[in-house]
Amino acid sequence: NFTTKVVIQDIDLDIALREVYKVLKPAVDWRDQRKMGPTGKLCLKLDEIGGREWYDGAKPLENQIFHILATLEIYAEYEIERNKRWAEEKRLEEIEKAKRKERQRIMDEEQARFKDIFTRIDRWKKSQMIREFLSIAGNTLNKEDYDWISKKADWMDPLVEREDEILGKYADVT
Repeated sequence: NFTTKVVIQDIDLDIALREVYKVLKPAVDWRDQRKMGPTGKLCLKLDEIGGREWYDGAKPLENQIFHILATLEIYAEYEIERNKRWAEEKRLEEIEKAKRKERQRIMDEEQARFKDIFTRIDRWKKSQMIREFLSIAGNTLNKEDYDWISKKADWMDPLVEREDEILGKYADVT
């Protein structure tokens, strides 16, 4: 686990400094463990995508510091560009999400309006049935019943939408 960080232009880069080990006794088979020993040489490792390692060798690490810093700056620039790309992708995704939500809202509204057409048609048909009933049976009804049924037909009819004294508007009841 890397716990040491180098901060370049507000970008945290994880690094580790460790000693390089060499094999003292190689493993003979899969049950055998190889023996490792110190070399006295250091390795600086950058733990990022495509991370790099720098070793003590012909040049000690302290003599490679300018090259190491330049590489760390390149990685920081890469991270900055990647963060910008991610932010732009997120922004575009939010725009697409808002568009999808708006499309869904419009579709829901359209479906509700379409269902409302059938509801209004059903109300109109029922009011026409009531009026047809009145035209056929009107002679057998007393004036009070005839007027009451006629008012209910007007109350139910979406083209008239008469408000009832007791029930109010049809839409308020249903």
